[in-house]
Amino acid sequence: MVPSDDMQAVPLGFFLFLAELAAGGILVTVILDWEGEVSPGFLLLNGLFLLAFAAAALWLRSVLPAASLLDYDVPAPLLLAERILWSTFAVLTAIQLILLRTERRVTARVAGTLAAAAGIGTLGLSAAAYGPPDVPLPLVMASLGTGALALGTVWTGMMLGHWYLVTPLLSTRPLLWLNGALAAVLLAQGLVLIVPALLGDFAATVAWLFWLRTAVGIVFPLVLSLMIWRTARVRRMMSATGLLYIALGAILSGQIIAKALFFVAGMPV
Repeated sequence: MVPSDDMQAVPLGFFLFLAELAAGGILVTVILDWEGEVSPGFLLLNGLFLLAFAAAALWLRSVLPAASLLDYDVPAPLLLAERILWSTFAVLTAIQLILLRTERRVTARVAGTLAAAAGIGTLGLSAAAYGPPDVPLPLVMASLGTGALALGTVWTGMMLGHWYLVTPLLSTRPLLWLNGALAAVLLAQGLVLIVPALLGDFAATVAWLFWLRTAVGIVFPLVLSLMIWRTARVRRMMSATGLLYIALGAILSGQIIAKALFFVAGMPV
């Protein structure tokens, strides 16, 4: 895997980063909704942020000439289908929030489930659109999927930590579940990283970015997840929220580095 001489495709990485955050966040929010312990107010607030991320991703994608930014051919119908499906995801998310606002929670759960399915499915389409020809598609899909889950879980956990400050009697179970899910996703990301690490054929000019991505985006937040679990378990929610902020910053940084490595060096990490 050698670095490209042209970094013009990097803005597509930021689009994918926003799309992962929105799709993963909606999936996690929907799971929390079906679990039933968080309030509609939290679901609505978190969903509004995620819809904003989805809208920003769509705008960025609409102004980027994706086909001309890549140094390999991508069928135009595939790029068109990707934009249409991401738009569908955003519309379904908006419908979910409208239903929540009008207190139709059961119907909102159905709309949210459809939105989550559309988001995760469209990530697979994006993987097919942007994956380099010499990189196996399942590896690219695993990279985008675990990235979406990591971003969605840590973002929603941070938002839920704030919610405890205004609803102190809320059970700790949702936050503990989110933290356990975050640890599991980070471990899954570590498994995805093993493939390019074992191949060991990436250039020295990007090797340091690979290890920085591993340390900052996976190892460090994995250690933090243990600390978050211990503080949340004894209801020290302010401390848990502070740790979640740090974990969020680390995972955001790791995912941004991952997208740069993907488009510059062809490494789906």
